[in-house]
Order: sequence, then C-alpha cells, then structure tokens
Amino acid sequence: MTKIRIGQIGIGHNHGIGKMEAVRKFPELFEVTGYAEENEEWVSRRGSAAAYRDLPRLTADEVIEKSDAVLVETDVWDLTAAAQRCIDAGKHIHMDKPAGGTLAEFRRLLDDAKEKDLVVQLGYMYR
Repeated sequence: MTKIRIGQIGIGHNHGIGKMEAVRKFPELFEVTGYAEENEEWVSRRGSAAAYRDLPRLTADEVIEKSDAVLVETDVWDLTAAAQRCIDAGKHIHMDKPAGGTLAEFRRLLDDAKEKDLVVQLGYMYR
C-alpha cells in the first residue's frame, strides 16, 4: 500500500493538534511531510506540542508541493483561502470548520475540487 503524503497548513485552529495527532497514529497509512505556520505567536504557543515533534516546519508552498493531501488548520478567517490554494495546486484537503466566510467562497472551492476530482473533507461534528 502506498502511503498518503500529508502535511498541515496552520496550527492556529483549535483542532489542528488533534488532526495531526490522528494522522500520526497511523504511520502505515500516512507519511507526514511537515507543517507550515506563518504566525510566530502560534509557533511559540503550539509549535512545541507533541503532535509536531520531529516534524519539519515548512512554508505553505513546500507543504503543498510535498503532499498528496493537506490538513488546513489555519486561523478561521484564513481557512478558505488556504484550502483554495491547495485545491488550485491539485491537492486533496481536510478543512476544518467553518467552510468559509460566504457560501459563494465554499461553493467555488467545491466546484473547483469536483472539476479536478479532488476530495474535500470538512471537519464538522454534531454533538
């Protein structure tokens, strides 16, 4: 079985650590390429978490380039733009909620992904 190369853009979203922990529990399925975070405050607050230990910190472009799929875990207001960059580059994504500032943003993302036959998974749980 070929491993899925996966990286993460952003560690600012509250669910980012949990998502990275989840993929790292399955090294037989996932090869983690690294994570990207431009905001140094998030790096100082969350970059030393066990979920990111021994992973390279890359640029967002490097994560996209090296990965088959990307976990999009940026600050909420940047989620859709970061997810769209991944889709534009032909990468599958897991995007945390919310889906975007407007329905039109998210619809464009979904339409572009469908056109390229890419998977978009939105992290949303009902409790």
